[in-house]
Amino acid sequence: MARKTARKKATKKKVLAKKKSQKPKLGSEPIESTRDKYTCEKIARMVKNGKLRSDNDYQRDQVWGNKESLHLIDSILRGMPIPELYLRKIEIPSEGKMNEVIDGKQRSCAISMFYMGKLKVPHSLTRGSDAIMDSSLYGKKFADLPEEWQDKFKYAEIGVVVVTNLTDPTDVQQNILCAEAYKRRNSTKSLKGSEIAFAHLESAARNVAALYSEKHLFDITRGIGKTLNTQHHPFFNIIAYDNKNKHHFALMVSLIAFSDPEFSDNANPNHISAYLKNRTAEGTKFMSTIHNGRDLMKTAFVRKTKKTLDMIYEIFSPDAMDENGEIGRKLPYLKKQPFIKGMFILIKNLIDKGYVFDEEAKRHMREFTIDLYEKAYAPELLSDNVTPNPKYNRTMHALFEDNRHDTNGEVARRTKNIRDLFEKFSKRNQKSKSKRLTTNASGQTARL
Repeated sequence: MARKTARKKATKKKVLAKKKSQKPKLGSEPIESTRDKYTCEKIARMVKNGKLRSDNDYQRDQVWGNKESLHLIDSILRGMPIPELYLRKIEIPSEGKMNEVIDGKQRSCAISMFYMGKLKVPHSLTRGSDAIMDSSLYGKKFADLPEEWQDKFKYAEIGVVVVTNLTDPTDVQQNILCAEAYKRRNSTKSLKGSEIAFAHLESAARNVAALYSEKHLFDITRGIGKTLNTQHHPFFNIIAYDNKNKHHFALMVSLIAFSDPEFSDNANPNHISAYLKNRTAEGTKFMSTIHNGRDLMKTAFVRKTKKTLDMIYEIFSPDAMDENGEIGRKLPYLKKQPFIKGMFILIKNLIDKGYVFDEEAKRHMREFTIDLYEKAYAPELLSDNVTPNPKYNRTMHALFEDNRHDTNGEVARRTKNIRDLFEKFSKRNQKSKSKRLTTNASGQTARL
């Protein structure tokens, strides 16, 4: 029997090695492209008619506000050069041929919004010494502008690079190549590390983190764009930590890393790409199965991460309920990323030690969390900027500074400090029950 098992394992290794060797190396097959120039009107109409998509899995969300978008419109109407758009031709059986944005989503959306009247002429074009338009045109929509200004915008040309040989949006390897092109295009730009990391489609850890943190995911099996993600974890619905620049995704990667015994040293959100690169094994397999709705949470550390998130949601969701008994608000004490990670570590370790979270224990944890948050983020001085704030605690404030690094040593120190604080809080606020002697599944007693 042992020999038979050994032979099976050896055969499996050979098969995996063969598959790995067959996987095309990056750059082994060149990306073919052509250069062209599109008018702003053409770009806007393509967006409006659904012929220019930007909802692929590696793209960041629409993050430009009016200020950035109107700055682009200002540049176009002044005749200034605009960075090229990078597109790829794709074909979907149900929708036909179209283009997909590899790089340039924010620009193409801004052009479309101005053309369709969702953005108006800014101050910068009509006021001051640099004004080039009559002041009466300030705040006008595109359709209300004189013909000369409409034509100036409509026929302004923007350089476009069109990739022509990666036409299948359901092909995993083609998507990975496009994501790699996107990463390289933006590696020296102002994109956040979390946004670049989100484009690591080849990483299993990236795809697992996206599965839990993203409300919508690209349906790679049909290539139809982003659809509602049924496995999005409700934990992200109750935290007040904003999701700008893929913050929720970066947080999820860090939480997975905290549970991963091999790579928890790379949980710093500014360096999560290092962790994702270390977790690329079977990445394309993970990516394919995510969009088929299969359960990928088979590794012990990922299951542990989800179990902890489930418990955090159970503990804190009552505070997020509205008058109708539904989740209707974000919790202000779960707003800061270092604090959320600290509470995650505490609750994960309590679960590991067999701590029983009955209703009383959940209430106790909520009280502790609010008390700790108020002390950790209380201002040093009261509103008069003179009187010391009695709630301010220098030790707790330093414990949750935004610039702390999540190395193994730092995580261990933070874990010990938070557990000590929890023990003191329990002993101070609860008498006999506050000692929290509980019995785990094996019948052993676990003490905090």
